[in-house]
Amino acid sequence: MGHGAGAGTRPRRAAAWAPALPAVLRPPTGLVARTRWLYLLAGLASLLLVAPGLVHGATPVTLAALVAGTVLLSGAWVLRSARPATGAWLGVVEAVALGVFLVACPEPAMVFAVVFPALWYRAVFGTTRGVVAYGVGASVALVAATPVWGLVPGRGSAPFDAVVPTLPIMLMTVLVARHLALGLFAREQAKRRDAALARLGTALIGERDREEILRLTGATADALCDATPGLRLLVARAEADGLVVARTAGPWRAVPERLPLGVLPPGAAAAGGRAALRAVGGAGDGAETVTVLAVADDAALADAAGEAVRWSCLPLPDGPGLWQLVGVPAASREEALTAVRSLSSHVVLALATSAAHEALARQAATDTLTGLADRAEFHRLVAEHLAAPGAAGAVLFLDLDDFKRVNDTRGHAAGDEVLRTTAHRLRHATAPGDVCARLGGDEFAVLLRPAPGRPVDDALVARLAERLVALVAAPVPLTTGAVRVGVSIGTAPLAPGLPDGEALHRADLAMYAAKAAGKNRTAAWDAGPALAGRRAG
Repeated sequence: MGHGAGAGTRPRRAAAWAPALPAVLRPPTGLVARTRWLYLLAGLASLLLVAPGLVHGATPVTLAALVAGTVLLSGAWVLRSARPATGAWLGVVEAVALGVFLVACPEPAMVFAVVFPALWYRAVFGTTRGVVAYGVGASVALVAATPVWGLVPGRGSAPFDAVVPTLPIMLMTVLVARHLALGLFAREQAKRRDAALARLGTALIGERDREEILRLTGATADALCDATPGLRLLVARAEADGLVVARTAGPWRAVPERLPLGVLPPGAAAAGGRAALRAVGGAGDGAETVTVLAVADDAALADAAGEAVRWSCLPLPDGPGLWQLVGVPAASREEALTAVRSLSSHVVLALATSAAHEALARQAATDTLTGLADRAEFHRLVAEHLAAPGAAGAVLFLDLDDFKRVNDTRGHAAGDEVLRTTAHRLRHATAPGDVCARLGGDEFAVLLRPAPGRPVDDALVARLAERLVALVAAPVPLTTGAVRVGVSIGTAPLAPGLPDGEALHRADLAMYAAKAAGKNRTAAWDAGPALAGRRAG
């Protein structure tokens, strides 16, 4: 038990000490950041190891040079660590500091104990051009400081033979260190891209909302651009007079609103993008991947991006004529395009799954014979409507009269045709915002919802109910001859807070009153004991 307690306290003790460490001594996360941190510690350690040996026997001049060089170098390194994007002036300060440090050394070769850690440290920052310029600048600073070294009292002539032969090795070190740093950068960029795609894949599991899928996709596109310097993404819709830009990611000098159609490959705009989508898997799984196509004319894209990068385009499944334009630096083209292709494939699959889910949801809420809402969906929509503040409107309950006679004399196929025709007439007679449903058998219902310019009052409900009686009673043409049925309709008003089941029950009671009064008529619910039936027209 005691062993378990002791083991459990160690992480907490370490965690308590970690914040007390100076920032420069805390290992950061990330491959590149940790490597830079290690190189920084190596550079500072080289100063600590070399500087004490230079103090012994130092003159005031060399001691001042030692202090100045040490302060300038250590300060510049720490500042570069804190601000990696610091300008070229910091490299000039470091080069001057190396020259000053050479003056402080009693033996010129001792300066290289600091020079080479400085070169390795600088190699993991900035651009290759900047790293090479730093190596050249350090070489120039050492050569310029060599004559000054010989002017210090007690020393001989300028030791060019000790400094100059080492310069090619310095430049070779710069190139090798930069080559390794580029591999380090590429590895971390690949890890960040893979992590962004993995997060997207995890987030899309079970996600069915189309807007959320597109939001996650946009966030992942931003992450891919952050992980790949110079990567630019642009989504545009092809229209008759050009490409309309919908969204962008990555660094742009000026985000364009429109682009010429000539950017797309010949015939791509007319194909709507679907020509570049091909089925994969070979097993009829319906999955799709996206083929990368070459951009026909990248002049407008290069002008908007502010620099020359290689451009490609990919069709998107989010709608007809949607294209994603991808600008990638040549150094990371294949890796970046692979990541963008993977992103697009994620979107293809997620949107296809979302569409299938929506289709299944619609199918589950739809009566298969008539295409109207089913009973459960109608109850849900009525409850949703009643929950809204100030809910108003009405419910109509319809029951076909003598429908059994059609089934018995003409067959069930004829009965099904009557039900489909009735559903069509209900949809035709009601407004787009109203809900028509088949509750089961020969029972139908309508939810009337107010709309701008159309309040649902008693007069409108009565007119619509009587119109429906007339429409349903019209002959239904069949291959075996026309058939007629009637309909009895009960109506009930809606009010906020009314249970949806009670609203339909009231309309049902009114419908039975209409049947009792002689069928093929309407009746309105009221709170009294009697319900008056009205024969249509």
